[in-house]
Amino acid sequence: MALREVGTTPQMRLGMLKRLLEAKPLIRVIEAHSGLTGLIAETVFVESDDRVREFDGIWLSSLTDSAVKA
Repeated sequence: MALREVGTTPQMRLGMLKRLLEAKPLIRVIEAHSGLTGLIAETVFVESDDRVREFDGIWLSSLTDSAVKA
């Protein structure tokens, strides 16, 4: 079954986070308050000293999403 058909489960996200924490000494996570800010966080990067820096993860909760919608 294709991944798109299954979707992303909490267990899959937890597994990805565990692997990321084992692979990197420091991870960068940003909080997003809406789909738009999530898209921005997902695509933004900075080139500095011949290195590309980007966010490793995005935190979006139903509470922050509801707060934006008032």
